Amino acid sequence: MMQRNGLLRKSAVLFFCIFILLVTACDKLPFGYTKIGDIVKNPAAFDGKEIQIRGKVVEVTKLPLIEKKFYNLDDGTGQILVTTEQNIPGMGEKVAVRVRIKSIAIENDKNIALHGKEIKRL
Repeated sequence: MMQRNGLLRKSAVLFFCIFILLVTACDKLPFGYTKIGDIVKNPAAFDGKEIQIRGKVVEVTKLPLIEKKFYNLDDGTGQILVTTEQNIPGMGEKVAVRVRIKSIAIENDKNIALHGKEIKRL
């Protein structure tokens, strides 16, 4: 009986550790990302929403006088401009980010200044 209780306790601790590991690694898992092409095709459905995207950095811009930093992210389905307050990732770097999608105006599903504001780099 004593061995069974010890085994049960060890199993519970192991299960708890695995659960915590999975919960903290959720941002790194290969699912849960929105395709950039879907955002570009239907910007109204994503406007104001917080989503995760990933892709390759294909262009970077830094405007020093107004402290603005931008980079274009391409996932193979489309490109989107991402604004950030962090360091700009390097050209060609693959990044995953949580962003809030914004557009100055959407008229007849056409967007003006569609971009993602970086919340967290994953």
